[in-house]
Amino acid sequence: MSGLTLGVLGTSSKENEWRLPIHPHHIERIDADLRARITLERGYGERFGVSDAHLAGMVAAVVTRDEVIAGADIVLLPKPTLPDLEFLRDGQVLWGWPHAVQDPELTQI
Repeated sequence: MSGLTLGVLGTSSKENEWRLPIHPHHIERIDADLRARITLERGYGERFGVSDAHLAGMVAAVVTRDEVIAGADIVLLPKPTLPDLEFLRDGQVLWGWPHAVQDPELTQI
């Protein structure tokens, strides 16, 4: 099955932002065909006691933040800030919920 790839980030440059877009214990609930196109950032499940090795068995890969961004068609990152966007390439999709009121520069991108 072909389709877009999803890179899921677990870190943000937003101060004190610790939320994850998908709870690590819920990843196994996603259809296996879709999980095969998901890449997670290394350390994604650590705060919940879920190891990279465990997650790697359910998704396409667990890699560095840079590798997630470089390889994904869609980057999933809640609360992105302007510094988070500098690594995205033209045509890449950012899926998140930016706080544009708190970060007016973000609205100019």
